[in-house]
Amino acid sequence: MAVENSSVWGNFDRVKNSFRPPFGFMKFKSRISTLKEVIETLKNDEINIIGICGMSGVGKTTMVKQVAVKAQKENLFDEIVMVVLGSLSTSLSDIQCQIADQLGLKLEGETLIQRAACLRRRLANGKRILLALDAVSEEPVDEVLEELVFDQRFDLEAIGIPIRGENRGCKVVLTSEDDVICSQMGAQKKIQVKPLTKEEAWHLFKEMAGDSVDAPDIRSIAEQVVTECLGLPLALRAIGRVLKNKSNFVWTHALKRLRDDQEPRIRSLCTLTRGTAAWPEETAAWTEETAAWKEETARPHLRLSYDSLDEEAKSLFLLCCLYPACRDIHIEELVRCGMGLRIFKDINGLEEARNRVRLLVDWLKSFCLLLDGDKDENESVKMHDLAREVGRTSNNAFCILHGYRAWPMYITYEGYTSISMISDKITKLPESLRCPKLRTLLLACMNNSLKTPNCFFEGMRTLQVLHLELSIALLPSSLQFLRNLHSLTLNLPNYELENITAIGELLNLEILSFCAPSVKVLPEEIGRLANLTLLDLTGCHRLERISPGVISGLVRLQELYMMGSFSNWEADKGESKEGRRNASLRELQSLSDLKILEIYIPDAALLPRNPLFADLTKYKIRIGDNGWWSVFPFQKHLLLKLDKSIALHGGVSKLLKCTELLSLRGKGSRNVVHELVQDGVQHLKYLSIESCDMLFCLVDTTDLSLDSSAAIFPILESLKLDDLRRLKEICHGQLPEGSFGKLRTLILQLLPSLTHFLVEDLAQTTVSLHNLRSVELDRCNGLRNLFSLSMAQGLVQLQELRISHCEMMKEVIWEGRGEDGHATNKIEFPHLEYMALIQLEGLTGFSRGIDKIEFPQLKKLHIKCLPKIMSFFPIESTLHSDENCNATLQSIFPQQVAFPSLEKLELVGLLNASDLWASELSTESFCKLRSLKVEDCHGLVKNVVPVNIIKMSPSLEKVKIYNCDLVEDVFGFGGHQEIPVANIRRLVVRCCGSLRNLFSPSIVRGLVHLQELTIDGCSMMEEVIWEGRGEDGHVTNKIEFPRLEYISLTELEALTGFSRGIDKIEFPQLKKLHIKYLPKGKSFFPSESILHSDENRNATLLSIFPQQVVFPRLEELELVDLPNASDLWCSELSTGSFCKLRSLMVKDCHRLVRNVVPAHILQVPPNLEKVEIYNCDSVEEVFRLGGHQGNPLENIRTLIVRCCGSLRNMFSPSVAGCFVHLQELIIHDCSAMEAVVANEDEEQMGGDRIYVTLFAQLKHLELRDLPSLGKFCHAIHDWEMPSLHHLEAINCPEMQTFSPGFVHAPNLYHVEVEAKWIRIKRDLNKTIQHFFEKKEVEEEREDERKSRERRETTKKIRKRRGKEGNNEDNNDDGDPQQR
Repeated sequence: MAVENSSVWGNFDRVKNSFRPPFGFMKFKSRISTLKEVIETLKNDEINIIGICGMSGVGKTTMVKQVAVKAQKENLFDEIVMVVLGSLSTSLSDIQCQIADQLGLKLEGETLIQRAACLRRRLANGKRILLALDAVSEEPVDEVLEELVFDQRFDLEAIGIPIRGENRGCKVVLTSEDDVICSQMGAQKKIQVKPLTKEEAWHLFKEMAGDSVDAPDIRSIAEQVVTECLGLPLALRAIGRVLKNKSNFVWTHALKRLRDDQEPRIRSLCTLTRGTAAWPEETAAWTEETAAWKEETARPHLRLSYDSLDEEAKSLFLLCCLYPACRDIHIEELVRCGMGLRIFKDINGLEEARNRVRLLVDWLKSFCLLLDGDKDENESVKMHDLAREVGRTSNNAFCILHGYRAWPMYITYEGYTSISMISDKITKLPESLRCPKLRTLLLACMNNSLKTPNCFFEGMRTLQVLHLELSIALLPSSLQFLRNLHSLTLNLPNYELENITAIGELLNLEILSFCAPSVKVLPEEIGRLANLTLLDLTGCHRLERISPGVISGLVRLQELYMMGSFSNWEADKGESKEGRRNASLRELQSLSDLKILEIYIPDAALLPRNPLFADLTKYKIRIGDNGWWSVFPFQKHLLLKLDKSIALHGGVSKLLKCTELLSLRGKGSRNVVHELVQDGVQHLKYLSIESCDMLFCLVDTTDLSLDSSAAIFPILESLKLDDLRRLKEICHGQLPEGSFGKLRTLILQLLPSLTHFLVEDLAQTTVSLHNLRSVELDRCNGLRNLFSLSMAQGLVQLQELRISHCEMMKEVIWEGRGEDGHATNKIEFPHLEYMALIQLEGLTGFSRGIDKIEFPQLKKLHIKCLPKIMSFFPIESTLHSDENCNATLQSIFPQQVAFPSLEKLELVGLLNASDLWASELSTESFCKLRSLKVEDCHGLVKNVVPVNIIKMSPSLEKVKIYNCDLVEDVFGFGGHQEIPVANIRRLVVRCCGSLRNLFSPSIVRGLVHLQELTIDGCSMMEEVIWEGRGEDGHVTNKIEFPRLEYISLTELEALTGFSRGIDKIEFPQLKKLHIKYLPKGKSFFPSESILHSDENRNATLLSIFPQQVVFPRLEELELVDLPNASDLWCSELSTGSFCKLRSLMVKDCHRLVRNVVPAHILQVPPNLEKVEIYNCDSVEEVFRLGGHQGNPLENIRTLIVRCCGSLRNMFSPSVAGCFVHLQELIIHDCSAMEAVVANEDEEQMGGDRIYVTLFAQLKHLELRDLPSLGKFCHAIHDWEMPSLHHLEAINCPEMQTFSPGFVHAPNLYHVEVEAKWIRIKRDLNKTIQHFFEKKEVEEEREDERKSRERRETTKKIRKRRGKEGNNEDNNDDGDPQQR
């Protein structure tokens, strides 16, 4: 297999978005309590950054992975991303790329800051995102070397992770050995992962070591060994596996080794704890000393595991130590390096080496010296930082230099056998290194400024393995001196390489992995490498030329990887090279040892008649432009695109008989299919056939040439048939027993002629699909049904079922003619987890005539656009009786259906549904329902979530109801007192035109966990909460939404208020409130008198927010299009209401007269950061200060005012002086504005002119379309604006000066006035004055020029008319007859 061409240092361990429980997480009491504490902290809205701390080997990574599993299971987040950081060699840009990759985000920009802004926008988009950063650390560095190490801390803000005000939905979990680092990164809470208790440690150790620990001669020793492991799971696992089934002598020796190898401070701690208590964590000394333990605690235990290895395993382990800790290491890379170092004994060939490496890797994993890789646990491994440290200290001949910013030259390298240098900051390699014993060099320096001396390799002539990842344009010429080199990996991605011919001098080279996208010509010198056994050119994507004879010269080649690199094969012209510019496929015949081949052949006509592929054991061969590629782990892949029927030469026919994966595309596939099935396709595991309109049947068992007794596709696991327009049947005739017996995945797409699934006559087959796990049907318009009853009963492993756009399908399960002749009593799909039925215009039900059908494991059910659906399981009378044939069904889900595990239900476009639920359902049905969405059910009349469903679904968290025109009640509880709706967290109702209200007070009392409420486009809704006098006989005195965080009320034309007749309503956790287009809105909480009295019925309300509403945590408030609002706030608000308001937007409130931000809204200490006001024509004042002690405006950073026609100024000088942190001020389209900063009478009376700092933090100022603006500031003072660097004054014709006094803006170099950029000359005032004076002169000159042109034009006209008059006079003197 080809190695993925990725950087060994910049490539993170990507964690899939679907998390599974991590290996090694034990359900111990100590671990469960820690997990619970982390999860509860994640639920705390006040904490966004959590630090998980603990010593190495205690299980921090395992804990954070389990947190991800738990958070996903509880649906706490929409997205979960986990990134392993590790050492200092990690750059911030790499972290950005990895986070973006897992989020599916394409980063924009080239600089770190630009990418950070892009990432920040994505993370702050309102979704709930958990970002887990594992192994945040700083590698221990020797004091002498400290100055050479690139010191780069993981700055969350620099990466683009929002940690301040915008971080509402994004939470960060850090893991680190050092709690100081967690504090430096802003962790608001640190949670310690402590060692296991004595009982837990013994339980884990016994599980690893086996029952032999209970033997009388071993028990006491085992207990002492457990004590030496200090409760660290890593140590317990490692030692337990080493000592499993060993003799008393080995146990005694191991205990002595553990005690002798302990560091002095750890031994003293152990002595202290053993002298005072039975277990370290029970003493005070434990918590005081654990910070000093660091990684040394588990190191002796891992060293004991290392010492128990044989030489091969030790060598492979030490090879892994050259790579960064906690990063994926490809097993294939270990194979190639290990072969180059001659690690493996008594093996014959690369394939045997692969098997040996996998065996050794499993052994190392069992001793906790290696871990599963995160990308692909079967193809990669990684190493714990403790294990890597054990390897480094166990072999003094290893030199590991990671994260350095310069190559340390004072070190003597003569004794080293292996060097690993990984850094992106090094700019120059040494001129020469004397390394007479060096066998392995791993060098990864992806720096575009890197300089590589030609003599760099001269002192490394014993080198056997070289791995280079460099940004260089020319390989050092000294590379040719490495005559002992066996394995060479080149990853040179960034430059146009000028000369790589030096590789041809490495005559002993056996393995060459070459990734250089810029290389277009493979040097002829490569053909001299007669000892080469493996050539990997996968990463050479632009390779255009391989000279004839280069490939055929590699006579010992066993493996050739060229997929995606070279396609310019020349047609076969025999063995002659004359007239040929490129290699031909015939050259492969010279490679008698070739066993593995990955190659792309653009046209089948290029295949020679002689067989090429007879001896291949593994292959991936793509012939023709078949763009599909597989991710299946099969060893034999064949992909063919045949536009016409041609004979397949070169041994392809033989490959057809043994390939495991076959993909066919094109018209020529018909003959291949016929040839394929001749032997019953006993070998095939995956088959895909696409875009062949000549195929009528896949398998015809009536063909006499077939063996009638041999099973067809007996081991086929996956079948995909796509775009086969004339395919009428998959199988014709009787299928032998065992056919399709292993089928797991079935995909049928765009098969318009297919009329039945698999076989037409069920009596002719005994096929069982008991292994089928996934079925997907799309655009199979001829199918009327899918499974027969007997076939459905055999689908015991089915996990996923998708059916879409099958117009003629009437039911999914039907009763076939060859079956029992009566309805089956019960059907069960024991493992089905996901089902989607979409756009099935003819479907009347899932099945009919069945007493009961069960889906015990179904978790997600999507039903969309089924216009004829009568019931999910209609009965015969509903379908056929005259009285019911046109009637609307009573309920979509009748009593005979059971969904005990269903978590997510979506019902969309069920036009005939008048009710969803039967009055009586199965006892456990819907008991785990978490999310319900009902959309476009225009016939639905009854309540969407009735009381019986609520009682059956205590876990229901999300309810979404869209476009259900006739629904008049959502919950329909009537007079019930105890409302079981406590777990609903999100409720969205949109475009339900008949809904007049949503809750009664009794329902509200049950919504104790409601966090989000959205109501949009419900034109008849008059109030959200109705009085509910029928419930208890009197109006509710007080209502509270204890956890509601977000409310959006939009386009509710009839809404007069949120509720009425209630003394007080509280929102203690509400953070965002959006109100938009409420044309009849009188108040958020109107009183009875306002609603009903004659004198007030048409009156405008005094305030939107009266005294009885309380918003103590509101941070964001948006008020848009409230035409009846003349004031927003009442004169007296409840204490603490609006005290945390950060952002305020008021828009299209045309009758709003009073100040938008009055004195009693402004709080001290201040929180308001952003104010936006748009299209409020009547507003005359924005801010009004009262007698506050302190500055209530100091935190405002952004102020935007647009289209406020009555506003004459923004601030007085005293108010302006309060904006000490204002950074952005934008004022547009305010026609009456005369000055931004007005004058004050007291200051005018004083007459003193002073030097004042105005808006000290203001950076951006925009003034546009202000026709009355004469000056920015009227006050006669000298002003300094120290931070201003951007100023626009556009279409402000009356603005002749900025201010009457001197204005100093030291960071403002240019100003945009009337769409022209002007350079500032000392004083902003004088610059603007000069501009307008110059403009006035230019305008006068322009007027004078135009006037002069008009005068000249008038003269010309008069002169022309004069000439015309003279001509007429001349004509009068002529012949009268002519006149």
